[in-house]
Amino acid sequence: MTEKYEELLNNKTSLLKIIDYFNSSEKPKIQFQANESYYLISSKWVANMNVFLKFISDPNIENINDSLFNTNNVCLLYFDSGDEDEEEVRNDVLGSYPGVINNFMLTTSADCWTDPEEAFSNVYLCKEAKETSDYLIIPKDIYSEIKSNFSVIHEIERRCAIIDNTLQIDADLKKV
Repeated sequence: MTEKYEELLNNKTSLLKIIDYFNSSEKPKIQFQANESYYLISSKWVANMNVFLKFISDPNIENINDSLFNTNNVCLLYFDSGDEDEEEVRNDVLGSYPGVINNFMLTTSADCWTDPEEAFSNVYLCKEAKETSDYLIIPKDIYSEIKSNFSVIHEIERRCAIIDNTLQIDADLKKV
């Protein structure tokens, strides 16, 4: 059994909370709170994480080996290989360790800037990025559970604001 697998199993309560959140048949609608933080995560990353967590949490699985945690699989999941059978290659590694949360594909790197006072406003999304198909909005408590198990680069935090007398998250929020 790999060291990473043992580490994840030690956080079983945390993993079950994540699994329940994403796989509940009656997924609770997020109750936005003014001035609270919410996080955007790549839908593609979440989909692979779900398959991975279901696989490793299955009590009937007996043989977890290092190949499941092969970091080369992470590249095959998220980046084009130029291979004609690219979809087949992705399906072969689906369910592998999803790697660190990487939202880089959602961002416009030329438009990134840093303002340490306003973390929620320092990353611009690609104009083509759409909620659900490209990213999910995750409440802080679930995001913290995911982050503690997988880590993150290119964190995208957004705050809930009152816009036209309703609570909303503007995923494209930028400093004015």
